Amino acid sequence: MATLDPKPTERRNDLAVDLALTAQEGEDLRLMLESDLADLSVEIAHTDSYDFREELKEKRARLREVFCRLSATLSVATGGGRHTEAP
Repeated sequence: MATLDPKPTERRNDLAVDLALTAQEGEDLRLMLESDLADLSVEIAHTDSYDFREELKEKRARLREVFCRLSATLSVATGGGRHTEAP
């Protein structure tokens, strides 16, 4: 079962959340992020509004960071060589 452990971060003024996942849950989340990042890139390309496009780019950057951290963690945890470059 996944657990949430919120705590303040030192690098930002927002809240950090530790989430415990099984290896399968982590892989499912990684695959979902990979798919969503690809869809987000398409949405950015088709967005006419400059402001909305910039918001989407910021969201994509945040999700790419999460994707890379999750991929690296899964790679270490499973001893595999998972692809850690975000789409």
